[in-house]
Amino acid sequence: KALTRGILLGGGVRAIITERGGSLSHIAILARERHIAIIRIDNATLQFKQGMNVIVDGDRGVVQIV
Repeated sequence: KALTRGILLGGGVRAIITERGGSLSHIAILARERHIAIIRIDNATLQFKQGMNVIVDGDRGVVQIV
């Protein structure tokens, strides 16, 4: 799902999976400010579909499909 500023600032976001961007990208900076885990995964949109349940371990950088 596209992450809008309203969704991010409104709360409820616990982790972000992204295909692009580095540690200085806008979304990475916003995530750090709000203590939200962010993980970069190549081809994430091919691996994950909207509505899938996943567990994100931000400390280890691991995403598990449940």
